[in-house]
Amino acid sequence: MMKTIFKLCFVSLFLFGLWNLMLGYFPFLLFFLFVFLTIFLSLMSLKAMRHTDVLVSTDKHFVERQDNIYLTFQRRDSLSIHCGQIIIEYKVIDVFEQCISRRQVTILDEVAMDVITLPHCGFYTIQIEQIRCYDLLQCFFHRCVSHQNISLYVLPKYKKTNLQLLDTFQEHPDAIDYATHHGGDDYSEIYEVRKYHENDSLRHIHWKASLKKNELLVKVGSQPIVKRIVLAMLYHQNDDYSDKQFDVFFSLCSDLLRKQIPFEILVPQCHDVLSHNEYIESVEHLREVLQKIMKTPIERFDNIPKNQMIYMIKGENIEVYQS
Repeated sequence: MMKTIFKLCFVSLFLFGLWNLMLGYFPFLLFFLFVFLTIFLSLMSLKAMRHTDVLVSTDKHFVERQDNIYLTFQRRDSLSIHCGQIIIEYKVIDVFEQCISRRQVTILDEVAMDVITLPHCGFYTIQIEQIRCYDLLQCFFHRCVSHQNISLYVLPKYKKTNLQLLDTFQEHPDAIDYATHHGGDDYSEIYEVRKYHENDSLRHIHWKASLKKNELLVKVGSQPIVKRIVLAMLYHQNDDYSDKQFDVFFSLCSDLLRKQIPFEILVPQCHDVLSHNEYIESVEHLREVLQKIMKTPIERFDNIPKNQMIYMIKGENIEVYQS
C-alpha cells in the first residue's frame, strides 16, 4: 500500500515538474517556430519576388468615348514556387504625356482585372509604374519597376451632319479629273473593261479586247468630278471641343464615303514624312488616318501642298483656306 502511494506521488511530482518545465519553454518554442517559419518562407519566395513581372493586356485597342475598357494583369514567371500577392500601380497617359489617372490593382492568384473609361478621343498609353511582390506570408515585399505597357485609341462617334459641304462638290461633266473608285457615263476616259452582261449596250463593246480574249468585253466609262475635297483638322488638346471636332470630322468623312464622293485628308507631318494628302478609299482607311492624326497632334500645318482648297474642321464648323 505504501509502495503504491509512493509511486503515485513520484509520478505526480514528475508530471508536475515536466509541466512547469514545458510551461516556461512553450512560449519561446512558439516564438522560435514563428520566426523560423517566417524566415524560411521568405527565403523560399525571395527568388520569385525578384524575378516576377506582370503582363498587361486588353480585349480591344479601339474603343469609343465612355466605353468600358477591360484590362487584364497576369503574373509572369517561370518558377516552381511563386511569390505571394502582387500590388500593381499603373497610370494612363495621353499623347501629350499628361497623366490622366493613376490606379492600383492586386493579383491574389494568377490574374487580376480592372475596368477604366476614357472621356476624350485620342491616343493613350497604359503603363505599369511599379509592382510590389510580397512573400508567401505577406510580411515583406520587393519593389521593382516594370516597363510593360499597351496603347489604345479612343475613336469618335458618328453623328448626322448638316454641313453643306456634301452638296457643294458634285460630279461635273466638264471636269478634267475622274473618280478613281467607281465608274460613270463618260466613255472618253475608260474606267475598266469587264465581261459583257445581258443588259449592256452593244455600242460599249470593246471589240479589240474581245478579239484578244475570245469573249465579249464591254467598256465602263469614268465619272468626271470637279476635284477632290481636301479635309483637315488641328488637334492639340484633349477636351470637349476636340471631341466635337473629331465627331464632325469622322461623320463628314463617313458621309462622303457613303455618297461615293472622292476626298482626301491632310495628314500632319510625322518624323521625316512631311504633311501630305491621303486619298480615302474605305472606312478602315479613314480610321488608319485618324490614328495618325491622334498620334501626331499639332497646332498648325507646315509644308502644305500648294494650290489647293483646304476645308478645315473647327469645332462644329468648317473654314476654307487656300494654300
